[in-house]
Amino acid sequence: MKTGRTLTQLAQEVDRQRTSRRDFLAPTEKLTMMNIPIDNRPMLLGLTGDDPMELTPFAPHQLAEDLGIPGRYYDRMKAEAPGLLAENVNAWLRKEPRRRMVRTLDGQVRAWLSDRYRPIDNFDLLEAILPSLGKMNVDVASVELTETRMHLKIIMPSISMDLAMARREAMMKAGIELHTERPGEDVVQAAVTISNSEVGVGALTVDESIHRLICYNLATVCRAVRKYHVGKRHGNGNGDDGFNESVQAVLSTEARVADDRAFFLKVRDVVKASLTWTRFEANALKLAGAAGDKITRPVEELGVVLMENFGLSDLTRKSIVQRLAEGGDLTRYGLINAVTLASQDEADYDTATDLERLGGTILELPSGQWTALAA
Repeated sequence: MKTGRTLTQLAQEVDRQRTSRRDFLAPTEKLTMMNIPIDNRPMLLGLTGDDPMELTPFAPHQLAEDLGIPGRYYDRMKAEAPGLLAENVNAWLRKEPRRRMVRTLDGQVRAWLSDRYRPIDNFDLLEAILPSLGKMNVDVASVELTETRMHLKIIMPSISMDLAMARREAMMKAGIELHTERPGEDVVQAAVTISNSEVGVGALTVDESIHRLICYNLATVCRAVRKYHVGKRHGNGNGDDGFNESVQAVLSTEARVADDRAFFLKVRDVVKASLTWTRFEANALKLAGAAGDKITRPVEELGVVLMENFGLSDLTRKSIVQRLAEGGDLTRYGLINAVTLASQDEADYDTATDLERLGGTILELPSGQWTALAA
């Protein structure tokens, strides 16, 4: 498991962003892309009077996809023909008028979203769950706030199990050569992973997880909550056409605040329920049972299949293959640990967290899909 910033650092930055962010509902024909002549930086004009806003590295990909401009072509125009880029973007902003939610932070456009996007903000999430976590016997193992997502990884040390005997039993039933682990060498603990994106990169999720002490490894094994950021279209009561409206700042309504409060109470309760012996035991025994599923495909070939099926980079493929070969456990259990161990080799925290989730995806593969992958 990768480590990020401290919980205090995370809370301070989330609070700072709460006061700096602004959201707008913008008719696209009232927005204009321009380029600063000095270094050809794309800027968006029209959100706050005459002050243009630079786009963060992430937002242009959303803008390009929405306008139907291929990403590689957008990047090439930005690098080689910034005037042509502005011309293309402005033409499509006006040719197909619509209304978009534009999220800004520190004077930069950080997200270009549908007018149905339903903000679930990091500050509100932390405010709802941190007090209850503070009353529980938990360890905050890792937290991070990236450009696109916030992650919290929480461990309950008091809820643990030694998987050594359960793994041996699964391997014996499958006729797999036994490893030499002794009792106490494969202790796992209950954990939960909470992730949210304020810029449209996936839903708010709460994942039941397993923490393996021997290698400080985390695998998500069961999704408890998935809340998509989709709701009714934002508007001012004049209907959905809205194309003659001015750009408007988005304000929280009393109804939305009440709805958010009810939802966050549910999230809090789900987090607490995920850190119980009943849920943990079921997940841990399922993980131990994966030791009975053989891998017969050559390891290098398996790495290629993983890369193709799950969109992994070649560097990640090599890391997984190396971890699997070093571990010498050619079972589904061994592969899950190799994938989640490889997450520690990733420079990017989001990518590392995705690999921890991939471990859970492999655990949940039906027998037919597992056979197609591993045989």
